Amino acid sequence: MGIRRHKKLFLIGGGMFLAAYLGLYVVNAAFGGYDPYYTSDGRRRYESGLLMHDCIMWQPRFGYYYNVYRHDFVGLVFCPLLRLDHRYIHKTHSIADDDFPNWWAGVTEADIHPANRSDFQSWGMEEPKK
Repeated sequence: MGIRRHKKLFLIGGGMFLAAYLGLYVVNAAFGGYDPYYTSDGRRRYESGLLMHDCIMWQPRFGYYYNVYRHDFVGLVFCPLLRLDHRYIHKTHSIADDDFPNWWAGVTEADIHPANRSDFQSWGMEEPKK
């Protein structure tokens, strides 16, 4: 086999791998949701250096990646795509954000990660007292 054939096979194989990687992530992401428990995305810290748990983050159906200290293998494999997803599509919401109360009030059951929906339902959404 010549060098050109090896290059061609390498490019075709790499393209198929990237297409499968992206396709698996898209399917996994389509069935994910926001984890309603406060966590840290690694950006905010207390003066002592401990991570501040002030965010509600979106996670795909299988696997999770919150920060460099809290993730699983699937989350680590899809970390580059998860970071892009968090930046452009499923934004992380911090309680320090001005619009957090409005965003949280608009969260529906369908927005919550399937693993946490029963917890979210049991909390109930109380009407504000007048």
